[in-house]
Amino acid sequence: MAAFSIKITGPAGSGVKYAGLVLSKSLVHSGYYIFSYLEYNSLIRGGHNTYQINIHSQDLPITLKKPNLLICLAQKALENEKGNITDDTIVLCHEDIKIESNELKKKNLYQPELKSLAQQAGNPLTLNTAFIAFLVQQLNLDVEYTKNLIAKGLARKGEEIVSQNNQAFDLAFNLSQKYHLSPTLPANNSDKKILITGSEAIALGAMASGINLFSAYPMTPATPTFQYLAKHQEKGNFLVYHTEDEISAINVAIGASFTGAKSMTGTSGGGFALMQESVSLAGMLELPLVIYLAQRPGPATGLPTRTSQGDLLFTINSGHGEFPKIVLAPSSPKDAYLLTHKAFSLSQKYQCPVIILYDKYLAESLYTIKDLPSLDPVPLLITTPTPPHSPLFPRYKYETDKIQLRTLPGMKNGEYIANSDEHDASGLVDESAPKRQAQNKRRKEKLALIKRDIPLPQADNQKTDTAIITWGSHQFIGQKIAANFKNAVNLHFTHLWPLPEGLTELLKNYSRLIAVENNATNQFARLITQETGVKFDRLIGLDDGRPIDPPTVINLSNDHG
Repeated sequence: MAAFSIKITGPAGSGVKYAGLVLSKSLVHSGYYIFSYLEYNSLIRGGHNTYQINIHSQDLPITLKKPNLLICLAQKALENEKGNITDDTIVLCHEDIKIESNELKKKNLYQPELKSLAQQAGNPLTLNTAFIAFLVQQLNLDVEYTKNLIAKGLARKGEEIVSQNNQAFDLAFNLSQKYHLSPTLPANNSDKKILITGSEAIALGAMASGINLFSAYPMTPATPTFQYLAKHQEKGNFLVYHTEDEISAINVAIGASFTGAKSMTGTSGGGFALMQESVSLAGMLELPLVIYLAQRPGPATGLPTRTSQGDLLFTINSGHGEFPKIVLAPSSPKDAYLLTHKAFSLSQKYQCPVIILYDKYLAESLYTIKDLPSLDPVPLLITTPTPPHSPLFPRYKYETDKIQLRTLPGMKNGEYIANSDEHDASGLVDESAPKRQAQNKRRKEKLALIKRDIPLPQADNQKTDTAIITWGSHQFIGQKIAANFKNAVNLHFTHLWPLPEGLTELLKNYSRLIAVENNATNQFARLITQETGVKFDRLIGLDDGRPIDPPTVINLSNDHG
């Protein structure tokens, strides 16, 4: 069997996320590839949360819409998931859940007395641990490893809580031996694997780059990267600074960059909106700056705990005025790691803001990967000025096909003015028309230089008739969609701005272009058409706050030709 999906459901506060995380780690420890996706409401208690673990025989991070095994921790959870139950779905819930549907009673329904066992253990909140133990036995996972995971995770809550959960685990595991759910899992193997989220990968990429300072204000779903960096700042010898708001966060990062620090800030859409004047400032000062933007659905607060690709054009056009910037969109944790390192490198080389654009889907999902390559720290690109300069260093001097390296404060003969006003080569204010035109030309030519560093998207077969165009986190979804088309390939983009040279010619190799995006207005397709003149044959834009479901796209394509 190629895949098996387990979906844990229940209200916020019932331990859905914790149960999913423990089972994910235990499955990987037992040799399986998994991809886990969490959905939750913006509530502390109540609502309907889900944690879906997709078990594959290979590295294939994609979610199956209808689970093979559904676990319901509460009555409402079962009611909310009725539409996802098929004739083959195994349904597992505790004994107090009422089954009113005769159709459901005929299905693979199991109701072991797990709630009673949790109470017997002395704490009804151990119910999620009881479900974990029941599944560990059914899935033949490592018992001691899983129990150690639970004990370690609960250690800060005290010995009594750990003991109660340990008792609930033992009782439920023993009870599970009387049941035979017979789940059919894919083959496992002994490959070395690690579990990682996109957020963690971005943090690791920044650390590999030799980051000196990270400044931010928390905002879902950007916060996990912030937390990971904060946890490792002492060991990594860099500073994490929690500012009072997003405006301060980006200005701290810009100030640090001016002094020679490799700096980064990060936020989500609403926080990035507050940063706009300072994005423009970084463009005018021509300072290296890395920004990560974790998208969630807007406008305004929107769906703060859901996913979307709705901030693409906002990001590309961020900051008032015209100035060079680079936008990268990783497709996986490994890609996020590598592209974050590349973002630091490009920001040094071209002295401009580089924005890493991803989404909640990549930020919070758990991926199984084999490893991450070792990378050298990104060098700080500066120059040692030589006299004479009259009277200031020509920091913004125009040179054909070349970018003037910068100096740092305190360097002898390296003084210049870092000015937000239009300026001359040394940074002195100059409002003359010729100087304005010269600086515009210089900034425009810098963008042309950047384009030479932007690779074309890769496709397995460029001789097919149809290209499915995707970007960012939806690469594997795009591949799944393309596999269901006759003579089609997924053309996936991770470098969104500027678009690469030769793109027009590449796209003309295909007789049919279909854009698939997790936004309602097909922003990337519009950008491509704007920049190349190439038009798409089919635009599919889906934004319900959830990642795109491949069968839905395939059905839409079949319906409309």
